[in-house]
Amino acid sequence: MGQGTSATLMMKKALEAMAASGGEMVLSDILKAVESQVDCNDWDQGIYESSGLPRWNVRMRWHSTGFVKAGLIKKSSGTWFLTDEGRAALKFPVEKLRDFVAQRYEAWLKEHRQAGKKALGDLIGDGPCLRVASLRPASSLSFDRSPAL
Repeated sequence: MGQGTSATLMMKKALEAMAASGGEMVLSDILKAVESQVDCNDWDQGIYESSGLPRWNVRMRWHSTGFVKAGLIKKSSGTWFLTDEGRAALKFPVEKLRDFVAQRYEAWLKEHRQAGKKALGDLIGDGPCLRVASLRPASSLSFDRSPAL
């Protein structure tokens, strides 16, 4: 963990806030709830120049991707939804929640990498592929259809 407040702690507080609100909340309300419940240090209160947002805010949003891929929350049009699995995960201490999300995210990533390789294989497969016929300036670059390599 870096020098900032645990992003998993922030996300756990977000899950708790969603549970207390019936299972869904708009992001702005989640951020207010987390900010009021988590004592962020000075480093986390620092502002990112590129976005103008506090570091904790950006870190929590970034970290939420793992919670989506782990199946604990869903997002749609600025609203976050707590899934049944997310509700069940509320019982985990922060460290176990972090490990659970990391394990689920890695499994999701592995599955999607394999699916990507399969899709690429299906795309290239035994059919024709495009091959650069000559190297000329982009305005005159040509392609020819040739058998798969």
